[in-house]
Amino acid sequence: MPNPGLRQQPRATLGNVTVQTSDVHADLKVFRDIIEVSFESGEQTTLKFYCQQACQITGFEAQVTKALAATDAGTIQLIDNTGTTQATITFSAGSTQTTEGIQNPTPFNIPANSYYRITWAKTTAGGKATVQVTGVRNGNG
Repeated sequence: MPNPGLRQQPRATLGNVTVQTSDVHADLKVFRDIIEVSFESGEQTTLKFYCQQACQITGFEAQVTKALAATDAGTIQLIDNTGTTQATITFSAGSTQTTEGIQNPTPFNIPANSYYRITWAKTTAGGKATVQVTGVRNGNG
């Protein structure tokens, strides 16, 4: 089937900008929450990510941005709204900058107006990482 051309594609207006809805529909539903986490002293904690719209969490990645102290491993956990750990990334002691950890959790749902959590810890302080959680919004909102 020949390409109908840009002028014949479905269109919509978002904030005074005309977009081709057939191209961006899926992109508008996918989101990525990115956070910097620290294994430094006094900076290890748990953070809630609130979801105003129901969504499904589909990916969990992290990358070391400051080498971990060589004494012990650092862990980052992805926890659903019921308190169940869905995925864990562990960086070994002494992990260097740009070391990556990728988990593909079984996709899980977060109800509207609920949350998921990220928690990170290391027994001996030292190191930092960037974490990315990927999800898909349910519905059209």
